[in-house]
Amino acid sequence: MPTLFYISDNGIGIAERHREKIFEMFQRLHVDEDYGGGTGAGLALVKKILETHGGAIWVDENSKQGSIFYFYFYTHTTTAKAEAYNAE
Repeated sequence: MPTLFYISDNGIGIAERHREKIFEMFQRLHVDEDYGGGTGAGLALVKKILETHGGAIWVDENSKQGSIFYFYFYTHTTTAKAEAYNAE
């Protein structure tokens, strides 16, 4: 069974129309001069890692201000691999 995690912030928020785009590789919503730099790779990498482990990530609006990122993944794969390694 997966465990659900969330991270919230009090930033500017992410418009609903951009909520899928932010998980694409090298996608940024602002130019470098606005809100710091970055390559736009971070969330795409997180999504790929989570999907590799059978999980998912999505973002929702924070009712106060900002965004809430929800994500889950399964840990049984890692546990099974560790048990197999220790058995050798």
